[in-house]
Amino acid sequence: MNRDRPHERTLVDYSVCGSGDSPRPVADPSNVDTPQQEATRFFEMCWVDQAHTDARQLLEALIAIAKEDAAKESFLSYVEAALETRTSREVAAKLHTAPTIHLVTLRGAFLGVMRKIIGLQQALLQRSKEYANSAIPYYTHLQQAQPGTLGHYLLSKLAVLDDDFGRCKDAYVRMNRNPLGGVGRSGTGWPIDRSITTRLLGFDDIIDNSLLCRDTNYAAEMASILAIMMSHVNDIASDLQLWFTREFNYITLPDGFCSFSSIFPQKKNPVTLDGIRQLTGPAVNWGSSALATYRCLGTGDQIVHSMPLELAGAISTTNGVLSHMSEVVMAFGFNEEHASQVLKDGWSTLSNLTDWLAQKTGIPFRVGHDIVIGLFADCTASRLRCAEITAAMVMAKVKALTGQEIWLTQEDVDSALDPAEFIRTRVSTGGIGPMEVQRMIADAGASIVRNSSWVTEKEEQIDFAQQLLAVEIFSITHMGICARSHL
Repeated sequence: MNRDRPHERTLVDYSVCGSGDSPRPVADPSNVDTPQQEATRFFEMCWVDQAHTDARQLLEALIAIAKEDAAKESFLSYVEAALETRTSREVAAKLHTAPTIHLVTLRGAFLGVMRKIIGLQQALLQRSKEYANSAIPYYTHLQQAQPGTLGHYLLSKLAVLDDDFGRCKDAYVRMNRNPLGGVGRSGTGWPIDRSITTRLLGFDDIIDNSLLCRDTNYAAEMASILAIMMSHVNDIASDLQLWFTREFNYITLPDGFCSFSSIFPQKKNPVTLDGIRQLTGPAVNWGSSALATYRCLGTGDQIVHSMPLELAGAISTTNGVLSHMSEVVMAFGFNEEHASQVLKDGWSTLSNLTDWLAQKTGIPFRVGHDIVIGLFADCTASRLRCAEITAAMVMAKVKALTGQEIWLTQEDVDSALDPAEFIRTRVSTGGIGPMEVQRMIADAGASIVRNSSWVTEKEEQIDFAQQLLAVEIFSITHMGICARSHL
């Protein structure tokens, strides 16, 4: 509040010029103060000197308190009590602490979560490059639907996390606004400059309406975002856990991520994935719990304390889950040959035969769908595999259902039903085709770079603000010493 007073700036300039070998300014006789002006200036300098003395005592006490463990139920109450013990009641009473400390702490923790998201994205990107064209069945209702690739699957999870990052980014902008100066609800009569604390604490802006300065809706928003993100991580863990079973057997996990049964010798349990899912389950309540707490307490003071504490626990859990998931993604092995064989033995390319009939013969898609259903029923009854469907069987079924005679070769049928050819011929944007997967890999890499740069920018903003704050603290104590020396 005092830093921009003209007489204080003059005092600082005088102290600097009067030190060392720096020349002192030559007095101008026309600017000689009257006795009344001299008295006024003297008392002003005494007031500034006392303010700096008090500030130095408070700062020294706060630095010492920061190394202690809070013994009271409220850290802010503890700070105020400890200040009085270390200084005096008169000095301690000049500092009013506020719960903004929660916001500053959570802000850094939230950036930490965003770093963890980037870490998982990087792991997914690396593995998607390794398995860009590795075939694997895609499922709906736990039934084989169509061929896919492991790289394409991993990129889908990376994209979902990119949405999570975007939500975190938007929430951070709304959270990183300075509430200092709201002073309860209505502002203050002191001539403060809120932009100063905004700059020194690394906020992006101020909360413009003082009535909202004690509002913690940012915590409800962040809790909801974390809950959504945890559900996405749970999806990855659930898929990997299913693929690890003997029934699927698509992936392997190192022993460090598993435990062995004490009674069933054949079992290797993916306990890390179990643990991830166990932690992500309760997360679905974070958003609703935060909203219930927020709405229940309304404008009461307790919300300022309870909400950030609940959010801190959610952030801690999320960080742990993201770290473990990143490790699992980097560690799992893929049984590529087995997955390819499952596709060859399955029926997931039948929809492509329907497309082929529509594209090559002009048979309407829905009619072609009925034809292929009939083929599937005949093969199932005869215990034939998909790869054993012949051109003659297809032509006969078309004629039986439509009366239309068509001509196709066995090569046409084999090509339509081949999983590798299915993957190669997907050309739509976002599909599993090799060129599209490579494009998505490049886009994902660029997105990760942008995300990382954004977090770095915010971290550097906070670091720079801390440096400015340290300079201001030093300036206050230094100015106090200079003022006493001058007097």
